[in-house]
Amino acid sequence: MTTKKRTIEEYRQVKDSVYTPPSPKEYTAGDVPTHDPQTGELNPYYEEITGETNPLSYAGDTQNVVVGEETTQTYPTTLQWRMYGLVPYNISPIQQAIQYGHAIVEYADDVMSKRVNNIPYYTWARRDKTFIILNGGTTNANPDTPGTLNLHVEMLNVMDVPNATFYEPDLGNQLTAVVFLVDERVWDKETYPDFVGGFESMSDSTEEAHYEQLWGENWRSILQLRLFVSQFKLA
Repeated sequence: MTTKKRTIEEYRQVKDSVYTPPSPKEYTAGDVPTHDPQTGELNPYYEEITGETNPLSYAGDTQNVVVGEETTQTYPTTLQWRMYGLVPYNISPIQQAIQYGHAIVEYADDVMSKRVNNIPYYTWARRDKTFIILNGGTTNANPDTPGTLNLHVEMLNVMDVPNATFYEPDLGNQLTAVVFLVDERVWDKETYPDFVGGFESMSDSTEEAHYEQLWGENWRSILQLRLFVSQFKLA
């Protein structure tokens, strides 16, 4: 099969091509992709052409990641990641998995279209790959009587947790899945144990010292996400 010459956008839209990174001479100024849009593999010529480090590459112990338009969070590059998802309780198990998959595609498309330095996603996609599908309750787009799944999405946004949603056209464009990445500091309670006596109250200075020592300056957001995911059961 001969390699097809396609634009970066065409590569994102097709599934039947064999992708070979163009040589440096084939790139035009201002159009240097950071990665293969189909597989996520980094462009080996990026640094040679631009004279800059590929923003999707990383080294060292920590990496800054852009979240939203203004917030930047720092993650240790050694963390393990899982892609958590919430789905409605009242669809079949196979449909729950399908809707979860739809939302992951939305998440990946958002990452690639923004071309941001999203180390959590690429670390998960290339190395960890673990799915966690949870029961998100009801779905209802009516703002007067919103479903619990809709409310959970609102809470994720309030917490500044990057997420992607999917609305199923065959179900009246109702919300059928939301996915978000969670690192080991949230779910690995053996390595990162809860404060003895519970973690419902954050007023105790001893409790605060425990989590700050455990997680560093971002301990409040990590604890908040741990509290959030602890309320769900597997779908």
